Amino acid sequence: MKRNLMIEKLSFIFLASIILFVFISCNKDNVKPENNSKNTKTIVKKDDQSSLVNKEVEEPDAKTIEIQNLIKSGKTLIKTENWEKAHEIYTDILKKDPNNKNAKKDMELINKELKNRNDYVKAVKLFTDKKYKESIDIFETIPDKTTYKTKYDTERKKNYFEKLIKLTDAEFAKKDFNKAKELLSIANKIYKDHKEVVVRTEFLDKETKK
Repeated sequence: MKRNLMIEKLSFIFLASIILFVFISCNKDNVKPENNSKNTKTIVKKDDQSSLVNKEVEEPDAKTIEIQNLIKSGKTLIKTENWEKAHEIYTDILKKDPNNKNAKKDMELINKELKNRNDYVKAVKLFTDKKYKESIDIFETIPDKTTYKTKYDTERKKNYFEKLIKLTDAEFAKKDFNKAKELLSIANKIYKDHKEVVVRTEFLDKETKK
C-alpha cells in the first residue's frame, strides 16, 4: 500500500515537472522573437539618427562668399541709382559666375535703367532748348513703372504741361493760332483731353472760323 502511494507521488511529481518544463520552454520561444524585434527596431532607429547627424551642411567656399558680397554691394548701388558702378560690379560677378541667375536679372535691369536715364536726360535738355515735341515724344517712350518714368511723372510732367498752356495763351494773345495749335497738341500728349486743353481747343476753333 505504502509502496503504491510512493509510486503515485513520484509519478505526480514527474508529470508536474514535465508540464513545468514544457510551459517554460513555450514562454521562452514566445519572448525571444519579441526581444529580437525590439532590438531590431532600436538598431534601425539609431541608424536613422546617425545618418541625419552625419549629413553635414557644406560651408560656402571663398568664391561663393565673394560673389554673395558683390551682389549685396550691387543691390545697394541699384537702390541709390548708381548705375555705372552697379554695372561694373555685375560685370565682375558674371565673369566669375556666368550662370548666376540673380546677377543676370539685375544686370538686365541695370542696362534698361541706363538707357532710360540717358533718354530722360536727353528729353530734359530738349525741353530746356524749347524743342517741346521732341522732348515729350522721348518721355513717352520710357517704359511705365521704371525709375525715370516715375521721375518724369512726379517731378516734371505737371510743370511741363502748365508751361505749354502758358505758352499757348501767349500765342493766342499774339494771334498766332498756328503756333498755339501746335503747343496745344503737345500739351494734349502729356494729359490727353485735359479740360485746359479742351477749352483752348474750342476757343481756337472759333477764332479760326471767323
